[in-house]
Amino acid sequence: MADALSTAATSWAVSTDQTSQADRGVGSLSHGMTSEQDQSLDFLDIERALENLPATPKSVSLDPKHWPAAVRWYMDIMSVFGSSFGSCTRPKLTFLARFTSTDGIGDSFECGDTEQRRWIMLSLLQGRLRMHELDKGAAAGLMPQPAPFELDFGLEISQGQTPVLFLPAWNRQQDAISMDAFRSSDSLQTSRVQDWLFGDLAMRTQEIVLGIQDVVQHRSRKSPINITWSPSMKMLCYRFFSPENLERFLLAFWAMWYPNWPVFHKPTFLAARKPGPLLAAMALIGASLTSENTDRDQAMVWADAVEEWVFTDDNFCDGPTDDEFGEDQIEARLDALRAAYAVILFLTWEGAVEQKKRARRVRFSQVIAVARSLRFSAATHENLDTYTCAANRLRAWRTFVLREELIRALLFVFLLDCGYLIFNNSPPRMAAFELQCQVPCPEVCFQADTLESWLQSIGIWSTTQIGRRQPLVSNVVEIVMNAHPSKEDWAMLQQMSSLNFFTVSNLFHNLIFHHQCGPTPTMEVPSICQGLMNWKGLWVTRQQDHGLLEPQPTDPRDAWKRPGFMRFAQEFWGLAYIIYKQPTYMQSLQRDGSQGPGGSLRKGFLPNSDDSGMGQVHELIMRFQDLSFVEELVAT
Repeated sequence: MADALSTAATSWAVSTDQTSQADRGVGSLSHGMTSEQDQSLDFLDIERALENLPATPKSVSLDPKHWPAAVRWYMDIMSVFGSSFGSCTRPKLTFLARFTSTDGIGDSFECGDTEQRRWIMLSLLQGRLRMHELDKGAAAGLMPQPAPFELDFGLEISQGQTPVLFLPAWNRQQDAISMDAFRSSDSLQTSRVQDWLFGDLAMRTQEIVLGIQDVVQHRSRKSPINITWSPSMKMLCYRFFSPENLERFLLAFWAMWYPNWPVFHKPTFLAARKPGPLLAAMALIGASLTSENTDRDQAMVWADAVEEWVFTDDNFCDGPTDDEFGEDQIEARLDALRAAYAVILFLTWEGAVEQKKRARRVRFSQVIAVARSLRFSAATHENLDTYTCAANRLRAWRTFVLREELIRALLFVFLLDCGYLIFNNSPPRMAAFELQCQVPCPEVCFQADTLESWLQSIGIWSTTQIGRRQPLVSNVVEIVMNAHPSKEDWAMLQQMSSLNFFTVSNLFHNLIFHHQCGPTPTMEVPSICQGLMNWKGLWVTRQQDHGLLEPQPTDPRDAWKRPGFMRFAQEFWGLAYIIYKQPTYMQSLQRDGSQGPGGSLRKGFLPNSDDSGMGQVHELIMRFQDLSFVEELVAT
């Protein structure tokens, strides 16, 4: 390796001043790097390339072919990550650097630190109590208004933008968690009081305890469950999944986690009417996000039992569906799918190594099978006029909600498959052509909490290019990879939401993997290269002025409306570009000369396949977190 770099360096000439500037950049580039690095990344070691430069060069070569491979690599990357992103938004891979070096759902996905979670949980619980007192008319028992506080949820703040503050505002508003949008206002008030009194949730607690008891007492020999059922264990189960705790865990789920997995229509989500397996799975995630460490520890006690219960649920099946499959049956299977997905999320980010492997290798394959049984091609809205012109608009809203939940749930199955590929180097189990579902609607349409606001937002969406055409995700990919997209196509893609941009950036990872595992991994594919360039052009010119701006909430009760980690779509795109370009530079160093065609090229940057840790991808990301060195080279 050193010989290859040394040989390349003999043709490299640079002035003393240039070398000095480069050395300053290397210091920032190497910040945070580990001392022990995988040798498969040696060809990217630009510091070593500089060490091998002649001390007193006689001439300056401007021909890139005479530059060391590491320098050519960074120059190429910088030419793409360049000024068109703007100095404030140029990808630095900072989110991915933190994500791959952090454990736990809360810290990995920037759900706030312990103190921030404690404040928001306190404000939400106090708000629920106050709503309960107002509903009963007990004015004498009203709580005093707490002092304002600020919470930072890691939202990107551009220059000139006011930071987002989460301030409690205890005015009387409709409580979204216990809202049933399809009933009368009188029954709504009654339901809200009943939900807070936990009368309905007590039934769900009973269902959860009995379900867990059954799987524990009748577990198979190979079951991962390691607890023994007893009266004391039953009491602990009742305590953890009590109505009060379910309420608390769901509050944490909505406020802290939901923005990263927006597959539920929260305004019409009634916990008391949802199946026990789904609530138990959501409770595990919520318990890991409260400010109490004991909640997370107790969740781990029940994780294996909840996993077994969820994955043996009768509704969690991959039997065929057809046109006779009713909405109630679709919703039941969809709830089972989301419950299984939630368990996988919990085990992947909170579980031990064996739990992570089981979730990734075994359970996720089952989730994919169930997702496919729901048929991606059925996850469409068709013409939006069928909603806006419907005679029964409440019924139309309910149909819209179910279809949109289906679109998002299936899409996130594919995105998790991409996540395992990106962070664990696990071969993808799904292909891009499967995405025959429509693109998700704007968040404003999906988050609408009244019939009137939904009709208004859906009406605006129907007038946009993307709303009128309702493209499939697979169609969007084809257009993005087109060398000469039409003006109409380009205008349509500029109106995509952050979630849609995030989806396409993840799709590149899937396409790049399949190409690099083919017979010609070192050859660049024009369509992929064009797609990467088009994505960049669309991202920097995206239009968010068509009346459907993504929410930026300022009230803790609306924390669920804030944008999730999908707002870092450009970092996922940047990582895709880096991975796409790497075989060319590996070939230039002739790393495979002794291994035969395609020997180590198939390993790419990450030699360990299906790795439960993210150390190897973190090392790669750290090499590109700060591109200041290349910026100085380009400027000279």
